[in-house]
Amino acid sequence: MKDPYGGAFYRLHRRLLSTSIRLRWITVGVVLGLFVVAMVGFGHVKNLFFPDSTTPMYYIDFWFPEGTHIDETSRLMEEAEAYLSKQEGTRDLTTFIGGGQIRFLLTYTPEPSYGSFAQVIIEVDDYRKIPALMQRTQNDLETMFPQAIVNTSAFILGPGSGGKIQLRINGPDPVVLRQLAEKAENILLDDPFCKAVRNEWRSKIKVVRPRLAEAQARRAGIDRPQLSQAIESAVEGTRAGVYREKDELLPIIARSPESERVDLSNLQGIQVWSPAAQKMMPVGQVVTGFDTEFEDPYIRRRDRTKLVKLHADPREGLPSELLARVKAKIEKALGADVEAKTGKAVPPEQWDADTIPVKYKDAIPLKDIRLPLG
Repeated sequence: MKDPYGGAFYRLHRRLLSTSIRLRWITVGVVLGLFVVAMVGFGHVKNLFFPDSTTPMYYIDFWFPEGTHIDETSRLMEEAEAYLSKQEGTRDLTTFIGGGQIRFLLTYTPEPSYGSFAQVIIEVDDYRKIPALMQRTQNDLETMFPQAIVNTSAFILGPGSGGKIQLRINGPDPVVLRQLAEKAENILLDDPFCKAVRNEWRSKIKVVRPRLAEAQARRAGIDRPQLSQAIESAVEGTRAGVYREKDELLPIIARSPESERVDLSNLQGIQVWSPAAQKMMPVGQVVTGFDTEFEDPYIRRRDRTKLVKLHADPREGLPSELLARVKAKIEKALGADVEAKTGKAVPPEQWDADTIPVKYKDAIPLKDIRLPLG
């Protein structure tokens, strides 16, 4: 009967195994050497935990300057749609204005609602065209809309929440937080391979704030909430009812004509009800004037502490490569000393989603910065 293990492969395997056992110490040395070489080689492997999806879609986010009216955002997106529809390989476009879409994928995180934001989801005929399309549309749209922050992104096989690189700074003083965030933003913007640098507080917006004449308002029986409601009703409008259109409920808003709303000189003529006089009276009789100021449109918090969160994405290459270039610069600009805080040096490749608390020196009072860069 023919031996099933008498073939050339098994004879070679038997000879190699016998030699390894006979020269066991040389075998152990070779194995240890290969292990060391593998460990050193892994140190040169680029870090990318979640690869891009093969779904034939990608999306583009547009953050126009805070305060941009939703109608202006809609008009600008018509120009973007006309450009994107002409790109080779584009099959379909879906545009969302004023906020992101509902979560149609587990890895998709919708953007909060505000009028200056828009998003376009592009379907292509071949997912292999997406990298080239993303690079070309990123450059062209940044040229078309220099006032906007543009970010092209591919759907990934993993959690997709915000930028690939994120910086969190928390503390009690919003002025100091903005100053520190601006330093970090400038460092990221100076890197030629960084794109879509933005923070969740957005840019400050201009507001008109009335100065209440306390004595006159008290005699008329008008307080601050009444004054605010009267101005809001005239400018923004008051919900007067609901109109049902098939399965939709559309709010009915009552407000002044547009010609009166857009002219700030008409603010003093807004009518407010006086309980003491039992009649309407002009706002100008209970205010000493109107101040134009800048304020934060959004203030985020974490654990009841004010927090600024910055986002950025690599224009090309991996997030770990961008992190290695900007990490030390950000630490220096913010006065962060990771080594003093942790007791050891922390190389960029060891930073992960868990935050490493460090301290900054130029904020009063001293608080913690949390830097989840990755």
